Amino acid sequence: LLTAPVDTTRCDSVTTGFSVQVLARAKGDRVLLRWAPDEFAPWYLANKHGYNILRMGKDGKIDTLQKALKPYTIEQLQARFEPTDSLAGAVAQMLYGKGTGLNEAIGIDGAEGIMQVYEEQQTRYAYAMLLAEVRPDLAEAMAMMYVDETAEKNAEYQYTITTNIPKEVLKMIYQPVYVKNVKEKPSKYDTVITDSM
Repeated sequence: LLTAPVDTTRCDSVTTGFSVQVLARAKGDRVLLRWAPDEFAPWYLANKHGYNILRMGKDGKIDTLQKALKPYTIEQLQARFEPTDSLAGAVAQMLYGKGTGLNEAIGIDGAEGIMQVYEEQQTRYAYAMLLAEVRPDLAEAMAMMYVDETAEKNAEYQYTITTNIPKEVLKMIYQPVYVKNVKEKPSKYDTVITDSM
């Protein structure tokens, strides 16, 4: 078994804090990684501080595949996507759109403004996660997908996605994901009526 690289400087306990959920899919010649933080606050802060992608093989050597990976800037989004791509436009809005300020919301609606801002932030986060699921290119643009082209066939790896969020700002938990780089054979799926319910 591979040993997890535990960063004890980043969190006090494995039972408290936010995490980054990670999925790995082996393709035989590469490994696809997709991840998402738990909710708005870690997602927002990770976009500013960046993600690190760590890979460890059976030899125990840890390779840093990416350091401080961040979402595309507005200029990079405009260069990569067509102006008519409404989903790319939505990504730009989710990443860089100006939300309602807390002081502004409290000034208008009093204490209810706090909940309004929270709901707005969670909705923004939910749309971003949905867009990342719909289109891999948008997930990559939002720094929530990476393709490890250097993964060797049949090799076993452990991947860990960390953030550069200072521990004083937000406590994060990092759980590794394990994968053997063998091309997956999709399992047969028989639809029955209960599945649609």
